[in-house]
Amino acid sequence: MLNDSDDDDFSSSFASKSNLAHLFSNKVTKGLDSSLIYNAPKQPRKQATETSSLLCAKVVTIVEGLKEDSTNAKYGLAIVGNESLKTYELILYRTKQNILSRTKISSSFNFSIQDYVFGSFSDRTRQWVVKFKDRNDVSDFCDKLNNTGAGIIRTNTEAHRAISSNEPVQRQSPDIQKGPILKIETEKDRYEENDFTTNISSKIREFSSGISKIGVPVLPRASPAIPCTDINSKQFNDSQLISKSSDDIVQIEDTKISSANNLNIQLNVSEPPQNQFVQNVHFSNSQILSVPDPINLLAAETRIANCETKLSLAQIQSKLDQLLQSANNLPEPQSKVLQSKNKALQLKIDNLEAEIGKLKTENVKLHCNYNESGANPQFIETLEIENQELKNKILNYEVDVLNAKKEIELCHEERSNTSRLIEQNQNLLEDNVKLQNKIKEYEGQLKELNKLRHTTIELKESIEIKEQQLLECKHELECFNPEGDRVNKMEKMKILEREIKDIMNDMYQTIISSGNSVKYPISEEFKLILVKLVKNSTFKIIEEIQKKFA
Repeated sequence: MLNDSDDDDFSSSFASKSNLAHLFSNKVTKGLDSSLIYNAPKQPRKQATETSSLLCAKVVTIVEGLKEDSTNAKYGLAIVGNESLKTYELILYRTKQNILSRTKISSSFNFSIQDYVFGSFSDRTRQWVVKFKDRNDVSDFCDKLNNTGAGIIRTNTEAHRAISSNEPVQRQSPDIQKGPILKIETEKDRYEENDFTTNISSKIREFSSGISKIGVPVLPRASPAIPCTDINSKQFNDSQLISKSSDDIVQIEDTKISSANNLNIQLNVSEPPQNQFVQNVHFSNSQILSVPDPINLLAAETRIANCETKLSLAQIQSKLDQLLQSANNLPEPQSKVLQSKNKALQLKIDNLEAEIGKLKTENVKLHCNYNESGANPQFIETLEIENQELKNKILNYEVDVLNAKKEIELCHEERSNTSRLIEQNQNLLEDNVKLQNKIKEYEGQLKELNKLRHTTIELKESIEIKEQQLLECKHELECFNPEGDRVNKMEKMKILEREIKDIMNDMYQTIISSGNSVKYPISEEFKLILVKLVKNSTFKIIEEIQKKFA
């Protein structure tokens, strides 16, 4: 563990030097003025804390679920602390660098012992279950742990209780142990419920603010004329107001009113009635100012208030209908899915409980056999030998399984390699077929070229023969008189040109016809090349003849 004094080692080199010049590796003379020397403020030096020591360490194995670690890996469970400071820690480790769990030991820390050999504790991440070597290690560890102030819980299973009391383990069937299926409330359901309540509260706020903006109060306004009367009481309503006798009405001084039909009360519906209200009484073409009638005013006020309440209630009813419709249209929580999941989990729990019951009964039988055979040491030795042999067999089987897995992996690799090679061979075969087809095409073209070569050779021979004929004609023409036979020469030259052109055309036609008769026809490019060659050769022959016989 690191100490707090390590920080002091980092700053000790600077604490001894209080001069700024030391930072720049400059030597300061002794005769400098003390006012020019910078004295750095010194921090209070922390006292060295006492290091923690090892109080107890035991070799354990970790238990995962209902089975121990198949690798039989050994771990260390140690209590480390400082007795003077009374700070302790529980450390579960594989090596010094590989620490699995590290928890502080306090009065709230509990370490449970089960079946005299198993121990369990929990840290921030998970719950650990370990198995000690024997009971002596457990008792020694618990004594050390009890001195630290931690809580130790000792529990025994039903099997040990049955062995101690020599009674069979009674276990109810899974059907009897079944209880009501609990609905697991997920975060999504909470979110949907909160969202539903927040939507309703927000809609109610919007509704009340909208009503206030319209100008219609949600509740009826109090009557300013008679504030002390309760309008909503049962003893005071409109029917009683109408059935009041004329004796209760306050009349004017010695004034007789012939009929009440001529009495016109002017009320403003938009505003509440005022405390003082003037009535215009038309009686025999004369107006008489009267005192306001409180009963009629109260009736008018109640009618206005009733109208306002009816309007506000109608609006509230419409808004509530809309809210109910929106609430009904909200998506239902996935209760059916949760119920099905709960049923599946309950079935799994029942199956696990049944398996646990079977294991407990088998464990009880084994303990009974062990107790019966406890007096016979030879039987115990034979059991230990058989157990060791079974362990060796299991190890051998595990080694065989690992080797088989490796062989299977190698077979898979070889299979993948062979599949790749097969694909490559198929691609090569396809390429070979394509190349053979191309070779056949090239062979056909070579045959055609050889035929064309033979035809060109024959044409060359015919051209040589024609040239010889031309030379003979030339000699014959030289024998004639040039002056007398000039006209005959011109005619003969024209005749020769025509014959040469005809010969060259015949040669071109024979080449093309011989090329078309083959399976692979001659291309257009080759035909154009032949035409150009024939034309050039004919024009050269004619030019040479003209030069020589001009």
